[in-house]
Amino acid sequence: MDYGDWKLGPPQLDPGIQATIQALKRPNVTPPKQDGYWVKTWPGAEEVNVYSVDNNPWQGNAAFDNVQGWTTCDKTKRQCQIMILRNANRECVEEHERRHAAGYDHPGFVESFACQR
Repeated sequence: MDYGDWKLGPPQLDPGIQATIQALKRPNVTPPKQDGYWVKTWPGAEEVNVYSVDNNPWQGNAAFDNVQGWTTCDKTKRQCQIMILRNANRECVEEHERRHAAGYDHPGFVESFACQR
């Protein structure tokens, strides 16, 4: 590999091998159903941190009263932070938010009511 190749970034692996590597890096992420709900929108995070919080930032806004968790990502650095309310259905919410960190979104659906407290 010469300098010209190096400055363009790391060598690209075969997509099948890359997918396997990424799957191994992200444990506890159930593959999304191919039903039109989950759509792959970016490669996903290489680093994910999960935090428990007491309130959501939209507290008092009735449109967001059902929010139990959310994910914020720096897509350039490929890092995500998952915030989950302490009183949330932890297992369900974390699985949902890890899908976001894995690079999936649900653009046709503003809210998700999959997890009940």
